[in-house]
Amino acid sequence: MKKAIHTEYVGQAVAFILRQTEYDEETAFKRLCELKDPVKVVSEYLGVKPRSESLAKSKNQMKYGEIRKFMDFGARQYNIQREQRQQQQQAREASEASEARES
Repeated sequence: MKKAIHTEYVGQAVAFILRQTEYDEETAFKRLCELKDPVKVVSEYLGVKPRSESLAKSKNQMKYGEIRKFMDFGARQYNIQREQRQQQQQAREASEASEARES
């Protein structure tokens, strides 16, 4: 069962490589065995260089990033507190209305 699944995967991967490149079937299979990923095979064929994960930030970008985080945190806290005050106010009004009806 696993062998059939593996064979199907390899067949689909080779077909993908053949559609995206001008490799023949043998070359596509060899490159797939070397790189283990059909997307890497096509990227290598097209000459796409892998992107570096972390882009260096300038000091100014880091400063503004920290300011933005601080401001976002403050805004979230304010919104939470405002919603809590509104709920408390609504609860007070509801209790006052029920007390007024009882009187």
